[in-house]
This record gives sequence, structure tokens and C-alpha cells, in this order.
Amino acid sequence: MGEEALRCGNCGRLLEPEARYCMECGWPVPRPGVEWGDENTAILRRVFDRKERPPFSPRPVRSGRLKIYQADGRLLNTVEIPQDRPLRIGRGSDQDVRLMDMTVSRSHAVIEYQNGFYILQDMGSTNATLLNGEPISQPEVLFHGAEITIGTHILIFEEG
Repeated sequence: MGEEALRCGNCGRLLEPEARYCMECGWPVPRPGVEWGDENTAILRRVFDRKERPPFSPRPVRSGRLKIYQADGRLLNTVEIPQDRPLRIGRGSDQDVRLMDMTVSRSHAVIEYQNGFYILQDMGSTNATLLNGEPISQPEVLFHGAEITIGTHILIFEEG
């Protein structure tokens, strides 16, 4: 019996047998023997090396949202990212997305829509903003499935 065709769990594209990422959307491909479980636990059980970046060609996006998870995998909220103003993320009461965690700065990070792309910027936070496991030091373009870590929270960017 032949091997079953593998499809991307995000966009449905047919994948090459040895693919680690979907060439269409950049989504990580599970390795043999990895159980994904429900959506909440799948987010926390990434199977790709954090130092590798999925191959993708930036293209303008129409809309974006963040799925906000607690470290235990519990989905806390889904937030639409506005295009007409920055989305402010932090512990302070004046933030659009409040993350109640002492490792989160009052004004920790901002996501802003610029020229068809969503841009993530750390606001000089004490404990850094991580994008796909790496601290950012300059504004970074977000792509579908990007994993942002702020304190004990994991925020997944999704194109709309």
C-alpha cells in the first residue's frame, strides 16, 4: 500500500514527503510520531527548530488577529488587530491587550499595520519580546502562524 499524501494542517496544500514547512503558508509540518492533540496543545508542541525560519515570500495581508494562549495551552482570547491604529500589548491598564503577568512590562510590545503588513515591535521591555523563539531588537514583519512570546503568554498571529 502506498504512502498517504500529507497535507498542510493550516492551508491544506499537498506537501513534499520531507517538508518541514508548508511552502504556501509557512506552517510547520509534524514529524512522524508526533501527536498534535487539540488546537490548544498543538500550539505549545511545535516540532520545528526555533532557529530555522520557514521559507516564505511576504505578501500584503487583508486582516490579522492574535490568538492569545496561557503557557498551559489554555486559549484566553482572540483579538482582531486594527489597521487604523497600533495594537498595544502589555500589563498596563492603558494597553489594548492586557497580559496580567509580572514578567510583562506595562508597555511591552506594539503591532502596527504598515503598507499591507503587520509589524511587531518591542517597546523596550525588560524581559524581551520573542518572535518564533528569538528575541527581537527591531521591528519585524509577522507572517501567518508566527509565534510571539510575551512573559508566560503565547500569541499566534493569523492572517484573516
